[in-house]
Amino acid sequence: MRLLKSTSVKKQPLGQTMVEFALAIPIFLVLFIGIFEIGRLVFTYNAVYSASREAARYAAATDKGTSGIPRYLDCSAIRAAAKNAGILANLTDADIVITYDGGPHNMTSIGTCGAVSETAIILGDRIKVTVNATFRPAVSLGFLHDIPIVATTYRTLIKGLDVNVDGTF
Repeated sequence: MRLLKSTSVKKQPLGQTMVEFALAIPIFLVLFIGIFEIGRLVFTYNAVYSASREAARYAAATDKGTSGIPRYLDCSAIRAAAKNAGILANLTDADIVITYDGGPHNMTSIGTCGAVSETAIILGDRIKVTVNATFRPAVSLGFLHDIPIVATTYRTLIKGLDVNVDGTF
């Protein structure tokens, strides 16, 4: 009886696998870090945008705040609302700019929060809340740099609006 030669699979040298791994791993790491950093960037943008929106929403409310002054003039409470909504963006008071203007048809600036009196603001004026932040990548790669993020929200202030019992203004 004749013995057949068995055909065996050629074994790859161990060094070739290590070289292929060494060539592929940097590409996968850059891809993974890039996806992670883009996710953080989108998250930070969302936090800044929400902070601006919530601060303007708080200021546009018609009642008086806990301090007894109208909400649209309570600068510390407006900034607190922004910081609370954008807590993960690490906002400071300097990052939140609050100004007033005459409305969409009269963009003339009335002033900034803290420098405007209650009598200077009339029905139809707007509050403008601008929140600034900087996205800083956790891992420094050549293509990722600090990115400034700015969100601005306008809200019309309802002040001195009389509503009659019959529903007319």
